[in-house]
Amino acid sequence: MNSPSGSLASVVRQVRALLWTARVELSGAFRYRASFVSDIVVYTAILTLFMMSGSGHSLSEKYGVADYRSLLFAGYIAWTFANSALVSSVNNTSAELSRGTFYRKLNACCPLPLIQLGELLSTVLMNCIVAFAVAIIGGIVWDLRLYVSGVSVGAIAMCSLGMYGMGLLLNGATIKYKRVGSLLFLFQLGLLFVTDTIPSDSIVLSVTRLVPLTACNDLIRLSMIGADFVEPAVRLCASSLAWLALGYVVFRFFLFRAKKDGNLLHY
Repeated sequence: MNSPSGSLASVVRQVRALLWTARVELSGAFRYRASFVSDIVVYTAILTLFMMSGSGHSLSEKYGVADYRSLLFAGYIAWTFANSALVSSVNNTSAELSRGTFYRKLNACCPLPLIQLGELLSTVLMNCIVAFAVAIIGGIVWDLRLYVSGVSVGAIAMCSLGMYGMGLLLNGATIKYKRVGSLLFLFQLGLLFVTDTIPSDSIVLSVTRLVPLTACNDLIRLSMIGADFVEPAVRLCASSLAWLALGYVVFRFFLFRAKKDGNLLHY
């Protein structure tokens, strides 16, 4: 039986491995600053489209406040984090499969899920910079204010875990079928219109209630107006943990099948 000191040392090693992975990913991102610039440009362009088209008027009626733009902007920022978490593992795995280096990650001394969590952490931290830049532009051009509170930060963190779990489903498909870029793009685009980031039909929302971003948007907006947000908070936690568990199981299944079929290193 392992001693308490041995278990503690193992936990410390795993935490260090997670932080090391995040640091390596962050340093790589900072070396290639073009990715930051491109993300800022794309997210700002999409936000500009929504602001100029006057999207989000129905949010005023739904939440009983006149400033629908702030509600829309809060959901939009949450979407950028959900989007980044969704594509985090997929992009990394696809790049490593194309380079033929994915096997190194499988044979690393620390568990694969720990490495992937480190990548997620770095992605979320990088998106903080992007979101801050978009918020500055939004504040200057449209007088938007970025809503930051303990509730919103916690909601986005939990939502990121859940959306990462959904991404693991596509990550598994990437390992098995290799190229899923078009499917990933549809997921990213669809999230904007079916999770109430941009006001969605009630029939659509009755289905997408199980998507973490839907609950996250509702939770943040209710907290902004000082309303009770217990129900969306419970829904967010439950859906995020469920998607994370399902994503991990499906990812491991696809990984097992790819190994069994002998096409893990083929691209």
